[in-house]
Amino acid sequence: MKQLLSITIICIILSPLMLFSQIDFNEIGLEYYLPESNYKNDVPTPKEFLGYQVGEWHVNHDRLVAYMSTLAKSSDRIILQEYGKTYEERPLINLFISSPKNLARLDEIKKLHQQNIDPTVETFTPDLPLIFYQGYSIHGDESSGANGAMLVAYHLAASTDPEIEKMLDDLIIIFDPCYNPDGFQRYAAWVNAHQDHMHTPDPNDLSHNEPWPTGRTNHYWFDLNRDWLLLTHKESRARIKVIQEWRPGVLTDHHEMGKNSTFFFQPGVPSRTNHLTPEINQQHTEAISKYHERALDSIGAEYFSKKRFDDFYYGKGSTYPDGQGCIGILFEQATSEGIRQETENGILTFPFCVRNQVVTSFSSLNAAVDMKEDIQSYSRDFYRDRYADADDYNTAAFIVKMDDPWRRDRFADILAQHSITVKKLKFEQTYGDVQYSPEESFVVPLKQMQHTLVRSIFETVNEFQDSVFYDVSTWTFPFAFNAEYTAVPSEDFATEIMGDDYTSDFKEEFLLRSARTMMVDWNQYMAPALLNVLQQNEIPYSRLAEEFCAKDGTTFKAGSLVLERTALDSKQQKTITDFANEHQIRFSQMAEAPSVLAEDGLTLTKGKKKKTKIALMTGDGLNSYDVGHAWFQLDYRWKIPVTRLEIRDLYRTDISDYTTIVLSDGNYNLDGNSLKKINDWVNNGGNLVCIKKSVSVAMGQKWFDFELQKLNAVETDEEKGAQVIGGCILSIDIDPAHGLCRGITDTSIPVFRKGNDWYLAENTEQQTIVARHSAEPLISGFASDENVEKAKNSVAIAEAKVGEGSVIYLAENPNFRGYWYGGAMLFANCVMR
Repeated sequence: MKQLLSITIICIILSPLMLFSQIDFNEIGLEYYLPESNYKNDVPTPKEFLGYQVGEWHVNHDRLVAYMSTLAKSSDRIILQEYGKTYEERPLINLFISSPKNLARLDEIKKLHQQNIDPTVETFTPDLPLIFYQGYSIHGDESSGANGAMLVAYHLAASTDPEIEKMLDDLIIIFDPCYNPDGFQRYAAWVNAHQDHMHTPDPNDLSHNEPWPTGRTNHYWFDLNRDWLLLTHKESRARIKVIQEWRPGVLTDHHEMGKNSTFFFQPGVPSRTNHLTPEINQQHTEAISKYHERALDSIGAEYFSKKRFDDFYYGKGSTYPDGQGCIGILFEQATSEGIRQETENGILTFPFCVRNQVVTSFSSLNAAVDMKEDIQSYSRDFYRDRYADADDYNTAAFIVKMDDPWRRDRFADILAQHSITVKKLKFEQTYGDVQYSPEESFVVPLKQMQHTLVRSIFETVNEFQDSVFYDVSTWTFPFAFNAEYTAVPSEDFATEIMGDDYTSDFKEEFLLRSARTMMVDWNQYMAPALLNVLQQNEIPYSRLAEEFCAKDGTTFKAGSLVLERTALDSKQQKTITDFANEHQIRFSQMAEAPSVLAEDGLTLTKGKKKKTKIALMTGDGLNSYDVGHAWFQLDYRWKIPVTRLEIRDLYRTDISDYTTIVLSDGNYNLDGNSLKKINDWVNNGGNLVCIKKSVSVAMGQKWFDFELQKLNAVETDEEKGAQVIGGCILSIDIDPAHGLCRGITDTSIPVFRKGNDWYLAENTEQQTIVARHSAEPLISGFASDENVEKAKNSVAIAEAKVGEGSVIYLAENPNFRGYWYGGAMLFANCVMR
């Protein structure tokens, strides 16, 4: 039964949900959630362990893990493994659930399974169990999944039914009860603290209105369901390690959505399936969906598929598997946002939400048992076909060049974590105007198991079946790293240019006693972190006022750090050396003192005595993702202290000591006192950084004279959707001589664009346009023709001088999702003036 049914049938479907609101929660038993079954008495139920039935409260992560540990100790069908830690040191756990005989030979099964799907291995082992990865609640406040996981795990551990025993013979279930422990814990603590005895269903009640930044995200306020490919975060890296080791045939991903919806399962919108995903993947997804239909019909639950959600971005949990011979399946349950809430469909309860997650967990497992051979054959054929296709593909390899070892090694490491083969470049190669040296380059061949994922990571995409996207429409990694790269045509490629597997060639560099001057080029990703170390430890330094070319031909960009060895004591030298070695920061060392080098054109500005002190605005109305991106960049990547200020407290906060205040994207409804405080602070020398929509603050103060380029009014949902830029890559032309562009080696750089606010402006006595979107701005991804036209020559970066201070505008988030490494220098120049 689908969403578009007659009114009569819809009422029948909803009636169990309506009636359920009248049930006493204390009387809910296992039979509400689970099929009738006989259970082992020595395996505790969730209620016996927790002291309450699932659905009465939101279990916190500690108790969830404790219950799973208890199940593992009580059942010979479960092995619990901790596969990582979160930023808040919470354990990430997998339960390997299968028959005792399968668990006894896990390592052997894993090895044989990997051999079965490896196109370079001829041997084949039949009758292996299917690997099934089942995961829940990557968005922490979508908690019905993880709460339901307790019931699913219990039934698998304790049921004595023959169907379950056969299932455990046929499957190895890698069970991930909570993808996002930190966000899940944050939400559970909040919602339980605000739960009332009557479970008030009024949507206006506090229990249904989660405060900023919500439990959706991880510790640093990132959406982990956009990080499967990017691997910015430790939770993602740990999970992908398990997935790459096991290469499952099916992966499920249980979510929640808006309260006024029903239940979604894939397939998604057909026209928005990634073009690299084979059609048979969607056919198998469709076949599995029939199991969900029957299961949800049996409990009278409403559902839909092939609408709203899609299978395009390979960085989401349900789509990442599609590029790797696996069938990824997304589930979305309407949220109760608490225990009980009024919706357009009647009263929706938390137990009802949990039950739908449980029911579709088992419909997925049942489908996997019945389709086991088909799915295993699909996985095997996927890799073999793609491996063979590489011979006919017009590109044989991608060569990547970066002179910054930190960025180069990060890129290669991300690829390696996805089991992508990365090779050293053995001989210098020239393609176009670029020379690729072995010291600065690596090679990624297309003829490998991960052929599909390699193409997804490296190719640009400019042709689409649809104009609406649930998330980004491109993610080409070399642009994110601002790397030189080339696609080597098959006819021009010789395998002899590939050396051994890529490993870092960074060598520890010690300060030489014979050196008088040491320089750190500002184009290095971790140079801002070193600058912070110098400032915090009061180590004397200077910066290049202008570009400098040394006698050996080495060019140093303006802003590069300059140290005079004789001015440093042994403790300071060790501090610098230890930090540089740990973070792959290169020094150039010269025998001459800076005063001698001045004769060759070296011009310096003394390092500022006042330490950089950065504040980052947070709170209601702001884009918590973008705030988190800035926080993570400063705090975790660069180890730079940053103060997070609540926007509601700005009017009473002394901000005079801050050198920089960052306004990330969002709606800043500041009162008069707060605006006056910011105005006075800027005029007295403060540096205000406005990213995306926060420029409204600056425009309201007349600091910028911008003209908004309005898009034409449209009427249909399809037209409105096409005007949205969910994520594309644009080119901007910069002024390399401007201080905001220090360390950037090119005159045009790629940026990641979300949103469609385009401004036109000219240089004035007060404002300087530092960068504009290029005349041909679109590099990769979807943007409507009108958006592309509006983007041309529009403002990308601007600076206004206000009194003794400055105000900076960035049209794009330079720290997007923590993977836009090429934006780091721009952000550093903005916050470390």
